[in-house]
Amino acid sequence: MDSSSTHHQKQKLYQILMLPWLGHGHVSPFLELAKRLVAMKNKNFQVFMCSTPANLAPFKQKSTADNDDNLIQFIDLHLPSSSELPPDQHTTKNLPPHLMPVLKTAFDEAKDNFHGILRELKPDILIYDFIQPWAALVAQQESTPAVLFLTTSAASSAFIYHSAEFDDDYPIPGLEFVANPRGELLKFLYDVSNGLTNKERYFQCIGSSCGIILIKTLNEIEKNHIDYLSRLVRKDIVPVGPLVQGPENKSSDESFLKWLDQRKDSKAVFVSFGTEYFLSKEEIEEVAYGLELSNVSFIWVLRFPGSANVPREPGKLYRKEDVARVIREVVAEEKGDKVRKKVEEMSRTIKEKGDQVIDNAVEKLVQLVEDKP
Repeated sequence: MDSSSTHHQKQKLYQILMLPWLGHGHVSPFLELAKRLVAMKNKNFQVFMCSTPANLAPFKQKSTADNDDNLIQFIDLHLPSSSELPPDQHTTKNLPPHLMPVLKTAFDEAKDNFHGILRELKPDILIYDFIQPWAALVAQQESTPAVLFLTTSAASSAFIYHSAEFDDDYPIPGLEFVANPRGELLKFLYDVSNGLTNKERYFQCIGSSCGIILIKTLNEIEKNHIDYLSRLVRKDIVPVGPLVQGPENKSSDESFLKWLDQRKDSKAVFVSFGTEYFLSKEEIEEVAYGLELSNVSFIWVLRFPGSANVPREPGKLYRKEDVARVIREVVAEEKGDKVRKKVEEMSRTIKEKGDQVIDNAVEKLVQLVEDKP
């Protein structure tokens, strides 16, 4: 065994417990961050991914091949079950909107179960999500540093925080909502679950994070928003990159690339809209017609929230003509040249950055552990 291997084995093993919110769009970036941490060459990490069995099942099935050394382990967190919310619905996937407050309340009521997990594992650090302020409080009781990980963009995170605190317009251009009054966009902040508004949950999670907040973005993409968010919350905002999930099946990936190669200039619109926003049948049809009218190749995945770039008045439907026009402008017409060039530049930047952003985040996390009394 060479000296470098011996040195690697003698390095401290840092154990991280992760607790994402109970949605696929949250567990997935947490898991991608975990994969990058355990792949570090100059540090040893072991990650415990904690969530409900209903939420972890698909990830457990997909992760076995890439996790032979068990550096990522899945920990079941059991929520109180009821006839209204049985265990198979302890996830946001396909959850009816009226049950969302019930799920948040059940998540809150799993606090003691989570405390037991944390006490047993004794991790070096906890990385938690934006909606469970009790997680950081439990970690504090066990003298475990806790760090918030925001899986949304810096722009949306800063916009939400600013709009919840101040009455004036967001100071960075590009987030003007002419057709949609800000109050309508932010109504969700005042939804109540278990006596707490979403605003209170978000602000408490931010306030309890130990000095830094991790965020799924890059400085090269959102530096202005990152800097502004840092000033707002008085914490160091640490990017961890876009955390794009790699291909899981080589053969299916090759067939997809072949399909793209058959498109003109390999151009296609990827339509991915999330699982927690519910369009009416009429809205779905209007957007579908708009995609057809654009004459652009597209792949439609799930359902989606509104975009500020497609005009829609409050309470009104999307218009297929507007959807088609915006898609054509961005993908095919001269007007979208600037956007397309920016995308190409960002693609190169993300590849060039490689592990640099993760290295920086790791140093911040390790410092928190080493500074622990």
